Amino acid sequence: MRGKEICNMNQTLEEFNAVSDVRREHMYYFYRTPLLSDERLAILLEDLQAVVPKISGIQTERIFTIASEKRLSNAKIRRLSWILKNRHKPRSLSTESFFSGENIIEINPRLTFETPESTNAVSICKEIGLGSVTRLEQGRRFKINSNQTLSRAEWDLVTRLLYDPMVEAEYKERIKTFEVPKELEPLVYIPVLEDGITALRAAKEKYKLAMDDFDMNYYAWLIQKFGIHLTFEALKDLDNCNSEHSRHHVFRAKIVIDGKEQPFTLMELVQATLRNQKNSIIAFHDNASAIKGFVVGDLVPSIPGMPSPVRMAELLYHFVLTCETHNHPCLWAAYPGAATGRGGRYRDNGAVGRGGMSTGSIAGFIGGNVNDPRRPLPWEDVSFLYDSRTESPLEFFIQATRGAFNDGNEAGEPLTDVFFETFGMRIGSERWENIKPIMFTGGSGLIRAELV
Repeated sequence: MRGKEICNMNQTLEEFNAVSDVRREHMYYFYRTPLLSDERLAILLEDLQAVVPKISGIQTERIFTIASEKRLSNAKIRRLSWILKNRHKPRSLSTESFFSGENIIEINPRLTFETPESTNAVSICKEIGLGSVTRLEQGRRFKINSNQTLSRAEWDLVTRLLYDPMVEAEYKERIKTFEVPKELEPLVYIPVLEDGITALRAAKEKYKLAMDDFDMNYYAWLIQKFGIHLTFEALKDLDNCNSEHSRHHVFRAKIVIDGKEQPFTLMELVQATLRNQKNSIIAFHDNASAIKGFVVGDLVPSIPGMPSPVRMAELLYHFVLTCETHNHPCLWAAYPGAATGRGGRYRDNGAVGRGGMSTGSIAGFIGGNVNDPRRPLPWEDVSFLYDSRTESPLEFFIQATRGAFNDGNEAGEPLTDVFFETFGMRIGSERWENIKPIMFTGGSGLIRAELV
């Protein structure tokens, strides 16, 4: 079914407005097609056919769900549609879906939080006179084409490839309201004040926490010293903060070796390279480092900050380098995990000093046995099992690579080098394997000497 085009909007406001609750918010819906480019659509179709061969095609569209405190006038609806439509394809925006029938999947963010995209969109709306808009969330809709009906198991395989269940959910109908019922569960306390570290050990076993003995001893001491009543929510927060993904606090902690406190922290040891003034310019001072560069000729604006003729100038540029890994997120959702890992490192390249520039990047991926049924490798053990809630090594290598490359392309930073490493073997009765993958990202850049 062809959607009603915004440019030919003849319906009345009463027909267009979908009001969930007059007292709270007015809901508006727009659809834009296509969601994916032809290249990405072909990749997605290939992935879907790999798990469900009977799928013959797929259609996609984006859905915008907008909440407004007040009913919008015709003029404001047209202004809203103006910021949502594709300038090159104005007829690609509609107030109704571009497809109908069965086998339609709609994915939207979970309603318990507002996405960064919505926050930015609401800010834009306020700047153009749409101040009553309070939420603007983007969702995705897919129509799966198949000559045969998909079974429940096949449907689950398909949906697993389409969204991240940690932050998104499948919706059987359009979002009618962003209001979430505020039914508070009773607080659960962990009796650390009474039972000490024994209570933390019991909680670790019950809730499958990532804390090690050092963490538990430290928190037990801290809680008892200050008389803190530890709630379950606070415990989960501490567990996440001190997971393998976030141990930044260790860098400035005291180092004790064989009972003797060392005269330096790990961060001071890293920054000690700054003493080599012949080469080091920045030693991890701004989450990146820089070494001495060269004077080069460069085109610069005559009047920085506004349109002006460019001129040739002799400028001193230093080399910037920063690297990091994004391991834990890639275990659960490899594509966004790798994309945000690269994006975070890209931010560090630009945030060095008072502003750096990125020139190129490298990515690396280390995981377990690939076990690709299309290309079996004789040394891999096909009996190894993996947690169904996490990415398999094969999915990690595929999705993390796409995430890193696509995010780099979208930011305009070419990914110029890449490496892969797989490992998994049985030694006696023990299994040795990179169950938790490693996603490495590094970036090179430049910084003008006066901005250090």
